[in-house]
Amino acid sequence: MQFGLGDRQIDYLTAKDSYCVSWDSMDSETDELNSEVSVCSELDTHECVLYNLDVGNQTFICLADLDFKEGLKYVTKIRVKNNVDLFAELYSDGFVLDSTPPFVGEINYLGSSNPIVKEAAEHFTHSQIAVQWNGFWDKESGVRTTYVCVGTLPGDCNIKNFTDMRNSSTITFQDLLLIQGQTYFVSVKAENEAGLTSEVQTSDGIVVDKTGTYRNQ
Repeated sequence: MQFGLGDRQIDYLTAKDSYCVSWDSMDSETDELNSEVSVCSELDTHECVLYNLDVGNQTFICLADLDFKEGLKYVTKIRVKNNVDLFAELYSDGFVLDSTPPFVGEINYLGSSNPIVKEAAEHFTHSQIAVQWNGFWDKESGVRTTYVCVGTLPGDCNIKNFTDMRNSSTITFQDLLLIQGQTYFVSVKAENEAGLTSEVQTSDGIVVDKTGTYRNQ
């Protein structure tokens, strides 16, 4: 007897309402095969949210409202039996439930001498905008990347569209077409390993004054 799980195996499940699994099975002696499906904790295969569900000769099933726990890794076990009670078992690679987006952190402007500028709206820039962000995190799957942009309104990206920052947490925007007296905002969002994106966090505004220099107080 031979069988295998479907080609598209997932690492993260982002919703409890539906979990689908498919497999292929073959027996050279008989076409009468019966399958059972279990979904259990990888750490303890006796701790199952589904145990030995008899699905007959089906090789695809979608399950709803299983009692998955956030952050816990589960494996799917398929047990296939023929008409003379010989059976084979196969486990999936496993997946983690992460149905929540990352938490947002804070954004600070970077000055030339004082590393972090706290009162951004009271400071000015004539050439570039430099920022640092921290505190963006995800408990279940971790933060895969962050995106950062610049706009003239909170959450807007009309000056510089979202840029994928990967593992970086600082950026200096240079050569922007900054307008005298205009207030600019930097926005950051995070994406976790499950592909879920956080809310957009926006900095305080920073004002352009081309008559002076960047000031720290």
